[in-house]
Amino acid sequence: MSQLKITNAGIDYRNAVFAGEEVQNITHFIFANMPDQDASGPIDPNTTIPTDVLHSQPIKAVSKVDGNAVVISAVLGYDVGDFEYNWYGVVATKQNGDQVLIAVVTTELQTKTKTLGAVTGNYSVKSIVWRSQNIADDLNITLAVLPWQVQDEELVSKAVFDTHKHDEYLKKNDAGNYAHKLKENTFNNTQRIDTIGTALIVGGSGKQSGDDVSIYMGNEADAYGYYFTYVGSGNGNDNALEITTTNLGSPKKALRILQDGLFDISQLGATVAGHIIWHKGNMGTGSLLDADKVDGLHASQLLRSDISSTSTGRLKITNNVSFDELANLAPANTGQFKLQSGNNGLSLGLDSETNSRFAWVQVGHHTNNYPSKNIQGTFAINPLGGHVTINGYSAWHAGNMGAGSGLDADKLDGKDSTYFAKAEDLKTPVPANALFTDTNTWREVLDSLTSTAKDKSLSANQGRILKQLIDQINVMLTSDDTTLDQIQEIVNYIKQNKETLDTLSTSNIAGLKEALDSKFDKSAVAYYAHKNKINTFSTTQQIDTTGTALIIGGSNKQGNEDVAVYFGNDMDVYGYYLTYVGSGNSNENAFEISSTNNGDPKKALRILQDGTFHISRPGATVAGNIIWHKGNVGAGSGLDADKLDGREATYFATAEDLKSLNESRKFSRSTTIENFRRHSFGEGNYLAPSVRTDGTALQDQDWFSVRATNGEPSIVIVNDSPTRFKRLLDGAIDTQVTIVADDKNERVFIYNKTDNMWEF
Repeated sequence: MSQLKITNAGIDYRNAVFAGEEVQNITHFIFANMPDQDASGPIDPNTTIPTDVLHSQPIKAVSKVDGNAVVISAVLGYDVGDFEYNWYGVVATKQNGDQVLIAVVTTELQTKTKTLGAVTGNYSVKSIVWRSQNIADDLNITLAVLPWQVQDEELVSKAVFDTHKHDEYLKKNDAGNYAHKLKENTFNNTQRIDTIGTALIVGGSGKQSGDDVSIYMGNEADAYGYYFTYVGSGNGNDNALEITTTNLGSPKKALRILQDGLFDISQLGATVAGHIIWHKGNMGTGSLLDADKVDGLHASQLLRSDISSTSTGRLKITNNVSFDELANLAPANTGQFKLQSGNNGLSLGLDSETNSRFAWVQVGHHTNNYPSKNIQGTFAINPLGGHVTINGYSAWHAGNMGAGSGLDADKLDGKDSTYFAKAEDLKTPVPANALFTDTNTWREVLDSLTSTAKDKSLSANQGRILKQLIDQINVMLTSDDTTLDQIQEIVNYIKQNKETLDTLSTSNIAGLKEALDSKFDKSAVAYYAHKNKINTFSTTQQIDTTGTALIIGGSNKQGNEDVAVYFGNDMDVYGYYLTYVGSGNSNENAFEISSTNNGDPKKALRILQDGTFHISRPGATVAGNIIWHKGNVGAGSGLDADKLDGREATYFATAEDLKSLNESRKFSRSTTIENFRRHSFGEGNYLAPSVRTDGTALQDQDWFSVRATNGEPSIVIVNDSPTRFKRLLDGAIDTQVTIVADDKNERVFIYNKTDNMWEF
């Protein structure tokens, strides 16, 4: 006796063809010899293609018996053999090339021989009839059945088939195709949650307290994949979201987001659009970090140490180091820094008296004497006295304000004094029976159950009356069967028919037991997931497929609404929302990761549609190292760049380098302009250098400077030279530069070898 089974994969294939996801392509039969097979035993609906196939035969015809039956046939001619088989099946080939076993037949051992010379082999037609409601239409089969495909006894009448239709019922043997909410389930196809708001909750009850909960995505578990883990074993802010790779048994933590939204990239080498993220752990010498500024300064604002450098202004430093050859102005005193122009001066200094701890800044008429702290234009600091004065008046700050300080403010929290009530005005009496609310207001107590007042409190006496009414209801509900006539009638009927009701069972009702046996047990319904209701799964769920395994939303139903996945502890205590922001606009329809943070949610990460990546909280790290960004660089940030504007540190001068300037940088009165010299000229034309003083070619960063002493001196390019002047302010290019009258600034010219330009 043979057995036929349409596999679960076959049912899925039929549904895919009906949905338009596949094209009907039933391609061939396969034959095998299964040892120890029971031909009359049940066939596993999850059977797959065996590894020891003896023979494969192309399909000869797939035809329609009627709307509810199709027949699939292959012909084993005289040229096929020799082999013995007790198992054969039908295979369909999907559009991606995958082969699925859609039907299986088990039978007693059979022999297929082929013709060899005078010995004639056998000829066999193998057909499988697939019966199911509307199967022909579902598989798009229109060819009428051919006479050779089936034998008479293999077909049944339409009337017989119609009386056997039960596709609309869930059979007990189909229970394996449904998800059980208390068991681990494996889904073999893409799952879609088509809703808005939070679409998937992983955890979310008190059950996870102190324990971690994860989502796994990838290949075989712990081979190559990723765990998205809510670390419930943390404490408060450390109840984090972690993304970890399995890395073939050597897991690596990639990302950690705390409840306050702080973001830690756990591994070195993280990038943004392929670019290295700079952080405290990979900056410094050799890192190739090219900063735009150092301590807020561009490279062009710093002196160089590899060549002789100049300053376009006057620079004087104590210890007899000076950038100015003029000596007509009085020098600064010890401990004093001076800037002077004519009779105007800016002085910074320290008191010469030992341990006075007095420092000052004075703006005004220049003087060589230490100023008094009371002189106009003086800002004085005296840490020993604990105060700062401006023109002799105390400066208010966090250390000297408050009660008794004498600080008379114009406003308090932006409000004038007229905004506030006087203490003497707050004399309104409060009734003796007033109750204070949580907002420090009071309201009257009312002893009435009929009042409609919404701003009064109910008295304890009325609470007592309400309890009496409730007690009366309880007496009625708990009374015996002799006091309530209406209830008594029901009780009497039950007593009269008690014996009959006690013996009543499903077997007393004709056909009921048989009908119930063919139906799904209602008591088990609670254990199965309903597609249109909220379901809670108590064990691990697996979606065992390739490609997109889980779809959250994915239809027009979401419109401009957000949709999210939550996993963590109790909802909105310590957990994380992974949210698609459907309420955004185009590129702003972003993906966000936010922590619940015990009721004070923090956004940690935001990814726009164009792939732009925003870390929402300052303090994000890479392997514990601070990530540098525009908001935390600059003076005092601790950012150690490898380069500044593409220049190594050795390109710039240090403070020590300035000690060697002294007399070597005095102005030259020579009418010949030389590299690396400062020149002081009057009216006339002067040639810019075309070579170095030793006759070699000009090089990058060669320089000279010019200051006009009178008239309007001009610097010109040597005849026929392709070299030009370039003014950096506006990009103007010319063969001559004229310093206009009254311009007493020192002009510095630096050679750009790439563009063959003297830039100034």
